[in-house]
Amino acid sequence: MTLEEIASANVLAIVPYFIPHIGGGETHLYQMAELLSAKGHSITILTQGLPGTLTYEERGKIKIRRFGYALTQAGKRQAYAQILAYVQQHQFQNTILYAYLSVGKEYRTKAMCEILAVAREKGIPRVVRIPSSGRVTELSKLHPDGIKELREADCVIALNPRIYKELVSFGVHSHQIQSIPNGVNINLFKPCPKSRMKGVRASVSCVQDTLVFLCPSRFAPKKRIPELLRLWKQIIEAYNVASSCEFWIVGDPRLKTKQGQVSRRIHALAGELKLTGLRLFPAEPHPEMPKYFQASDVYISLSTQEGMSNAMLEAMATCLPVIAPATEATRQLIRDGWNGFLFAPGDLASAEQAILRFLNTDKEQRIKMGQRGREIVRQKYKIEDVAERFSELFNRLISKSI
Repeated sequence: MTLEEIASANVLAIVPYFIPHIGGGETHLYQMAELLSAKGHSITILTQGLPGTLTYEERGKIKIRRFGYALTQAGKRQAYAQILAYVQQHQFQNTILYAYLSVGKEYRTKAMCEILAVAREKGIPRVVRIPSSGRVTELSKLHPDGIKELREADCVIALNPRIYKELVSFGVHSHQIQSIPNGVNINLFKPCPKSRMKGVRASVSCVQDTLVFLCPSRFAPKKRIPELLRLWKQIIEAYNVASSCEFWIVGDPRLKTKQGQVSRRIHALAGELKLTGLRLFPAEPHPEMPKYFQASDVYISLSTQEGMSNAMLEAMATCLPVIAPATEATRQLIRDGWNGFLFAPGDLASAEQAILRFLNTDKEQRIKMGQRGREIVRQKYKIEDVAERFSELFNRLISKSI
């Protein structure tokens, strides 16, 4: 087989959600799929169905097959059963299985492991992506047989050192593990002229000199939005910044039922706390999201369950300093006092001090911190470079399987 033929291989990607669902994993995979398609790979996405979506559609060269219905437990179970049946019943030529091992509900974990086992039996090379820290340990408790599939996978993607250490501790050989990071489109996420920044702020009646803290996040429990709102209340009361600062959360309007309940609780909590300077924005299509970053002054997050935050990378690309917990995932991207401010994970008092350090940093230094962050992204995390590494990996695995 020639290199040209290898480059036209099929990538079968299994992910819990996909477009139009908004989230870092989905938008990252969509961008990756477009770039890989441009390199000659054929990309097929297998995912759960969502309201108003087609069971089959093509977006450019990307094929999307949706199964079941993601808004009910029965629909989710049906989705994974149908995806398993699809992999069992079809024959795949020159195919790579690229699976997001999203550990959670027992039936979902079990089904994903069964899908990996079927692919193994069929001789299909398997690349498994671990989305966040702690998932391998969780997998060992929920579905111990799943560890076997990780040990026998052709490649496991570890986004941060903790994930790497977890994999090795459960018997995955180091030569199977690839540390391929997430990537960001630095031509889309970039600093903008002051005139445009003023326009975005004016559109939401935000005073131009206001310091805007940005948290682009779904209202999922692991994002710890309630804790962030309570922390914001403390900051307002302790440092009298209500008139000079705003806190923006850009969320997701297409929430699942459980997350919808979380969303209602968050709105109720915001009212209960009588928060001033808080704005809750619905998410927009990914190409429209840069305006929120460009109109902000700093990115903030309390989440400790990230593999490598796409939103953080986008903030860095837009020249925003970062305030975040000092997890291994975050320490890959942020150096305390250099391009952001880190705090002890889960410690709200430490987070408060990190925010205070930012407030006490002069504007010129904040700008330098943001510029350093963008340079880090430019050197290590451009989406085109990440796609090239995946392309090389897929080609190598296919050539070995022939």
